[in-house]
Amino acid sequence: MQKSFIGIFLLLCTMACVIFPQQASFEEKAGTQVSLALTSTALDAIVSQLEQTTVPPAEIEPTETSTQQSKTDPKADLGDPAYTDTCSSWSEWSVESENQVLEEITTISVSDGKLSMQSSQVGKFHWWFNYREIKDAYLEAVFETGNCSGSDQYGLVFRAPDYFNGVGYYFTLACDGKYDLREKDDPDSLIQDNQLRFGMKDTTHLNTGSNQKNILGIWMKGETIRLYLNNQFIDEITDARLTSAGHFGLFIYARKTPGFKISLDEISYWDIE
Repeated sequence: MQKSFIGIFLLLCTMACVIFPQQASFEEKAGTQVSLALTSTALDAIVSQLEQTTVPPAEIEPTETSTQQSKTDPKADLGDPAYTDTCSSWSEWSVESENQVLEEITTISVSDGKLSMQSSQVGKFHWWFNYREIKDAYLEAVFETGNCSGSDQYGLVFRAPDYFNGVGYYFTLACDGKYDLREKDDPDSLIQDNQLRFGMKDTTHLNTGSNQKNILGIWMKGETIRLYLNNQFIDEITDARLTSAGHFGLFIYARKTPGFKISLDEISYWDIE
């Protein structure tokens, strides 16, 4: 493109330096002027065409941001966990019993390195909290299902301010392949389906049905909450209602299967600065 303009410039300079002979007639001078005018018009057309056919610079592809990278591997830069419980005793779960606890229709027990919850009837929601509290952290837990089908629900609770009123966030999985984030911020309200934020969305990352293992992960910092399932990012939400430190734990909600059972095999968290 630069060479083309240099050539045009030199041609114009040459044409500007044309000297009429002293004895040239009026007709000769007029013919020369017409020729110069026509040549100038042609050059303008050439320049215009070159400008229109100039190839635009190649577009630069956007690069991945650090936020996108953190979504794919939340533990990549976190090092060793600040806390891990292999669920071999009650010591982290505010219970002194060595066997089991009966909460209405739900039995909670520790055996064979697992903390288990089993509901004898449908229709009752139960949670169980660790005595520790976390605020900004990545929380991860390994769950196993026993009898599990359809809309039976289970998962992780976090940022719960106390043990009793159920206030907190609930990362919810259903045995038929759906997930959601339930938010309960009213101490006087019951656990209800209208507290679900995503409307029970389908996911291909959940191992569905009975006798399955799933890894649940929650990245929480300030108002940002990211959900992971079996080491895959699945969703994100910004919410300012529950940002203080709180307890974490597990919950069970038998909606279809009497005898619905879940077991927590291991739970860990990494602090986020």
